[in-house]
Amino acid sequence: LEHVLLPVNGLLAEYLTDFEREGKTLIGAESRFGLEVDRAKLTGSIDRVELSPDGAVVIVDLKTGTPITTQSKIDEHPQLGAYQLAYAEGILDEALAEYGEHHAGGAKLLFVKQGLGAKLYREGTQRTLDADQLEQFRQRVRGAASLIAAAEFAGEADLPVFGRGDPSRLRLHRVPGVSSDGLVKTIR
Repeated sequence: LEHVLLPVNGLLAEYLTDFEREGKTLIGAESRFGLEVDRAKLTGSIDRVELSPDGAVVIVDLKTGTPITTQSKIDEHPQLGAYQLAYAEGILDEALAEYGEHHAGGAKLLFVKQGLGAKLYREGTQRTLDADQLEQFRQRVRGAASLIAAAEFAGEADLPVFGRGDPSRLRLHRVPGVSSDGLVKTIR
């Protein structure tokens, strides 16, 4: 982990300097949360919960990988959606209680590998989800939970994923705990 943190230290330091200059308050770091959406239980750890001077709560996920630059991908980012749902469900209220009035301020990915413009870091902001968008996210979670909980589901073999070369020699390995038969099947 140390080899990952050392190169981004300066990048993160610039963000933290900007954070302090803007008068923001850190409410929580590595804050654990859990919430239920029908049969599904979402659990995780939020890298940073930040409070702006105007009372906006922004949830930040720190990323050291290649930045996501497409706004539509950021808007649909499930991790940020889960964090916003956690805020909307009141999961963070106890930590925020001593700070007075607050409101949702969205969520963002903070990329510390590659900056943008004069900044050493880059932010990908997901706007605050409204009630309809939060319900759409709940539906997404419900759909995933139904798929995972199903006794069986159809899958399509995408041959290039299973190997290279002559397709007649490609093999699907079925695991007993998943397929109940543990066979190795050659795709022809």
